[in-house]
Amino acid sequence: MEKRSPNFTTTEVEFLLSAVKEWRRIIECKKTDQVSSQEKLNAWKDIEREFNSKFTHTFRSMKVLRTKYCNLKSTSKQNFAADKRATYGTGGGSPKPKMASVIDHKLCIFARMGKYL
Repeated sequence: MEKRSPNFTTTEVEFLLSAVKEWRRIIECKKTDQVSSQEKLNAWKDIEREFNSKFTHTFRSMKVLRTKYCNLKSTSKQNFAADKRATYGTGGGSPKPKMASVIDHKLCIFARMGKYL
């Protein structure tokens, strides 16, 4: 059985987001043909190489980095949806404080930029 790797640090997550930002047009492309799939694979390989050259204490495979990025996006969407539901909710009283983190804001900015590319 494979040993579990340590959790991602905040520095690692921020570096992953900055690396993905450079390859955003390829990674977030909706095309699924063979050429696009190969470009996405090559982009993730480059991200893996950059990531593991910067953080040498733990090897992170392309699959792990991709899964982490997808999980970050999903969590971010859930947090913003919860904030939106709380904004439009009824009941009076003071508004619920927003729970979005810095990482959520970065992902939101990426998503908005992707719509206008």
